[in-house]
Amino acid sequence: GPVLVVSDTAGRLLEVLKVLNTLWTRDNRGLMAYPLVLLNGVAFNVLNFAKTLVEFMADGLMQSLETARENPFELDAVRLAHSLAEIESLPKSKVVVVSLDGLTAGFGRELFLRHAADPTASIIFTSMPPPGTLGRLLVETRQQ
Repeated sequence: GPVLVVSDTAGRLLEVLKVLNTLWTRDNRGLMAYPLVLLNGVAFNVLNFAKTLVEFMADGLMQSLETARENPFELDAVRLAHSLAEIESLPKSKVVVVSLDGLTAGFGRELFLRHAADPTASIIFTSMPPPGTLGRLLVETRQQ
């Protein structure tokens, strides 16, 4: 079923995308059968800025650029989507990464509402959502 990965835009989003891209492209694990999508109104800009600012990031990323001559944010497995309409044509089983970690608004909240009744759907929070948000309520309810 569909998997919604909810991440903080300023904190973990690029890290999560990098890790997922590595998993999708390594060792023929069969994950390429499931679309991996970044759904964000400025998805192209987010990755484009990351590609141009590698020298200000962790040393490991800089070394990857220098030694392999590959930009660590050339994420071959990640599809960029800027609207819900763009992901509607994809198979039901997919992984969609969204920002706004509290599900207070936006694409993440809309996708959650669409898939909430689906027993095959999953939601993953990459960090504890802020207090008073739908995301926090979901995490706290699950922990009980």
